[in-house]
Amino acid sequence: LWPLRTRWWLLYIGKSVDLKERIVDYHIEGKYYAKVTMSSLRLSLGCLLSGELGLRLNDSPQSFGKKEKKLNKWLEKHARIAWIKTEKSNEV
Repeated sequence: LWPLRTRWWLLYIGKSVDLKERIVDYHIEGKYYAKVTMSSLRLSLGCLLSGELGLRLNDSPQSFGKKEKKLNKWLEKHARIAWIKTEKSNEV
């Protein structure tokens, strides 16, 4: 997180083979949230926002349980996602 004007911003950089489909299914809509470990973005944000959203990571399966919906709502309101397609993914 870094300050920009009077607000804090988070920049998350990730790499995926089929990014467009993966962003929508895993990171934003949370379709497969039974295990948040399938999305390092959701896991990281959930841990950072645990106090604010009342999230607690369950052990088995590793998830935020029924409170995943709170994370979904937070992402819908605050997250902006963009991606760059490159043929040389090893250079990212």
